[in-house]
Amino acid sequence: MALNSNKKAFTLDVEERTNRQNLNNSTDTHTDTDTHTDKKETKSKRLYLLAKPSVHQKLDEYAKANDDTFNNLVHTLMEEFIEKNNL
Repeated sequence: MALNSNKKAFTLDVEERTNRQNLNNSTDTHTDTDTHTDKKETKSKRLYLLAKPSVHQKLDEYAKANDDTFNNLVHTLMEEFIEKNNL
């Protein structure tokens, strides 16, 4: 899945999605810059998202068709946006 060059739409790549799903569980290892130790970061920040029903339906159907969850799909989209924009 990747943000298109026009930054207006996402391309859903099933093979990349499957590979990423195998690598990305609910925790990621990161280095704490203050203590320089490896820690597990969990998905613990709760977000409330408003979306058009049709957008939710399409993403939910895509997630289910790829043996994934809506939440994990949205999380992946946000991570990829951060990576693409060097945030």
